Amino acid sequence: ATSGVAINPEGDTLGEKFYLSGPDPYYNGRIVEEIAETGHHPFTTQDDKDPLLNYPFGRYNSRPPVFDWTMVLLGKAITPIVGNETDALGYAMQITPAIFGALLVIPVYFLAYELFGCRKIGVVAALLVALTPIHLGSGHGSAYTLADHDSFALLFTTLTFLFLVKA
Repeated sequence: ATSGVAINPEGDTLGEKFYLSGPDPYYNGRIVEEIAETGHHPFTTQDDKDPLLNYPFGRYNSRPPVFDWTMVLLGKAITPIVGNETDALGYAMQITPAIFGALLVIPVYFLAYELFGCRKIGVVAALLVALTPIHLGSGHGSAYTLADHDSFALLFTTLTFLFLVKA
């Protein structure tokens, strides 16, 4: 949205009330709402195809389910604080990628430390990741309101490399 505001107070549903940047967050929002309502992750098998993917044929949802479940669980946890579930899910969708993006500096620090054996190099590597423009301003990092799985995947890919190096 170009208004500079991420919330529309007149909206009723998650997609109407929260302005999310890009098509992937709206798709994830649809999945998050379905999980919150039914308690299961939709469109995960070949028999349960999502009509909005690969239209008109449909396709199963191949995105990481743990990311969507994390947003749902965070939304459920903050519902008593926020007041209603729609607002809580919206705030969870806005903040979750930023949390995963911020957590990325931890495995980057330890990976650099393992590879080079110097804490200063680890700190510099973590600082560089934290200040990289693509990490700050896009879904590949920690952008606020961009509920895309890229920061989640990047965090766990980096953790995988860290554990590989440690092994």
